[in-house]
Amino acid sequence: MSTLDYDHDTVCHKYKFVDKNTGTNTQGVESFNNELKLEIKRRKGIETNLRQRFLDEFCFKFNTKKFRLEKVLNLVKILRSFLAVLEI
Repeated sequence: MSTLDYDHDTVCHKYKFVDKNTGTNTQGVESFNNELKLEIKRRKGIETNLRQRFLDEFCFKFNTKKFRLEKVLNLVKILRSFLAVLEI
């Protein structure tokens, strides 16, 4: 993983859930897994030949979800500016 510029940290839940020195925790991974399982259940499964495509799309949406609202609001601002120019 280090060749891909990732740091792989671990937490031993027998002793603690968050490493005080590094802030390492498992909440992000657990959140991802829970959302993934819910989406698969919502779709009533994923066909074998579509799994990689589904995972690619799911990962993209998961990783960009906090920016979606901001992007929509920016698009609205751009559209307002564009419409204002057309009205002149």
